Amino acid sequence: GWNKCSNGGKVAEHCSMFKALQSWRNSHADDPVKTQPDETECCGSVPLDPLAHEWLVKCASGLWGHAHAMLLQDAHLAHKKDFMSGFTALHWAAKDGNGEMVQKLMDITRRRGAHINVNSKAHGGYTPLHIAAIHAESRLV
Repeated sequence: GWNKCSNGGKVAEHCSMFKALQSWRNSHADDPVKTQPDETECCGSVPLDPLAHEWLVKCASGLWGHAHAMLLQDAHLAHKKDFMSGFTALHWAAKDGNGEMVQKLMDITRRRGAHINVNSKAHGGYTPLHIAAIHAESRLV
């Protein structure tokens, strides 16, 4: 189970990512600004501008060094959603098991006033936490 985070490897990394996401979500539970759906929640099918497209391609491809550099240029890129899946960068990082990038996404956007919604739902209603759980379990099977 997930209560055994001492197994090492990817399991420990996913447990760490879960704890970071849960901690952030819990620490902002009473803050309506940070827990409300962002503007992309209702506008997911709007065509992406070239920069947003490049951003999501980098995230979906796991090119986190490039994505990090882009995020430093424009923290609001973290709000962009893939029109096919509804994934944000946070979903892609969770799917990839990249706890470091999850933390960078949360920290950089918070510092720059572009607070990301950790409960943002992809098509099908999946949050980044759901995606991380689904993919971590598949690796354990």
